[in-house]
Amino acid sequence: MSSNGSGFLDALVVDPLTGWAGFGGAPKGQLFIKGSNLTDAGTGDLHIEKSGYFALLFLDTYDTSAASFSIQRRARGTAGAPAAVQVGDLLGGFSFRGFGASGSFIQSGLVHAAVDDAVSGSEVPTALVFSSGRTGAAERMRITSAGRVGIGTSSPSCALHVAGPVRVASFAKSALPSAAATGAGALLHVPDESGGAVLVFSDGTDWRRVTDRAIVS
Repeated sequence: MSSNGSGFLDALVVDPLTGWAGFGGAPKGQLFIKGSNLTDAGTGDLHIEKSGYFALLFLDTYDTSAASFSIQRRARGTAGAPAAVQVGDLLGGFSFRGFGASGSFIQSGLVHAAVDDAVSGSEVPTALVFSSGRTGAAERMRITSAGRVGIGTSSPSCALHVAGPVRVASFAKSALPSAAATGAGALLHVPDESGGAVLVFSDGTDWRRVTDRAIVS
């Protein structure tokens, strides 16, 4: 296609051997879209717009051992000569935006994957980051490549690191679940224990008060 009759762009390319179609270039799959570098975050290579009910995308797979996946890939370099990603590189994500009273779409929810350690060999250490907010998306929780979960911190130092108060469920003594079924190490709050409200923990058999290890009576 051309806008001036002299300069042409490949808008649609159909491979006669496979029937595959490529928009912007020769197809690499049954349907292929080759985009260009975008400087406007409000545009995209594939844009679905719909009035009324939700704009929906279905991925259907039929087989005994198959599943539907959305795969996002990232490399440095070029398509012809890809290079390894580096610490801090974003590998992909999902951005959630709502139209605000200011007259524009505001990104107030974000889930993305980012490289969080040195890349070597076949290792690409990746963290999952969950963000939310009111005027923008701020990081709330991170699962690092080491499996550590940080809430309110981007550098958790143990399996679960919470940068702020933590609240556990409250159960009356008569409604406490089985300590054995709950498992040793579980924590709960008991508001009506003798002597006043107290944190309790399961030792695998009984619930015990954190203050003096006495069994909840």
